[in-house]
Amino acid sequence: MDNYVIVDLETQNHPYYGMVASPFCPDNYIVEMGWKFKEGGVHSHRNSDKEHERTTPIKQILSKVDVFVAHNATYEIH
Repeated sequence: MDNYVIVDLETQNHPYYGMVASPFCPDNYIVEMGWKFKEGGVHSHRNSDKEHERTTPIKQILSKVDVFVAHNATYEIH
């Protein structure tokens, strides 16, 4: 394994169709993303609103690693 990254995404959690938090709610977005490569310090990126969510550097991060480890990614990326 050459390189890996560990990522944690924090999202908005607005109620939606009876669910306390739903990945399908259009008001939810990625608020902050934190990550650490195998070698290197901890990094983070904060989005001030839903429009800035597209600036989250996930594609650039994924292009540098062989293994992607994430916490609750199924919910948060959805």
